[in-house]
Amino acid sequence: MRFILVLVMLFNICLIEHANSETINRVVAYVGNIAITLDDFKEELSKLREKMPDIKSEEVINILINKTILLKKARELFMEGRDEDIINSYIDLKIKSSIIIPENQVRQFYDENREKMNDRPYAAVRSEIEKYLFERELNKRLKEHIEEIKKDEDIKVIFMP
Repeated sequence: MRFILVLVMLFNICLIEHANSETINRVVAYVGNIAITLDDFKEELSKLREKMPDIKSEEVINILINKTILLKKARELFMEGRDEDIINSYIDLKIKSSIIIPENQVRQFYDENREKMNDRPYAAVRSEIEKYLFERELNKRLKEHIEEIKKDEDIKVIFMP
C-alpha cells in the first residue's frame, strides 16, 4: 500500500513539474551579450523566404547579426522606437546623409549604358539613374560600415539551423 502511495505522489510531482516547466528558446548566435534565438531565426527566415525562396540559413544568421549590431549602435546614440525604425534612422544618420551623387557621375553612367536605356533621353532617366547610383553607394558603404563595427564585436555562432 505504501508503495502505491509513493508511486502516486511521484507521479503527481512529475506531472506538476511538467506543467510548470517552460520551453527554453535555443540560442543560435551571440553578438556580445545579446542572444539571437532560434525563434528569431525562424521568424526572419519566414519573412525572407517570401522574397527570396532560396536563401540559406547562413545568410539569415548574417542578416540577424548585422541587424543586431546596427540596433546596438543605434541604441548607443539613444535612438528609440521600433527596431526597424531605429535601424533605418541610424542608417540615415550615419550613411545616407553623407552620400552625394555628382551630376557628372550620373551623366557618365547614362553615356556608358545608353543602349540599356533604350535610347531614352537623359532627362527622362536621370532620376532613375541617380536613385540606382545612390542605392549602389548606400549598399557599398553600409557593408563597409558593418564590417568595420563587427571588428569591435564579439560574435559567436553557436549552431546553424
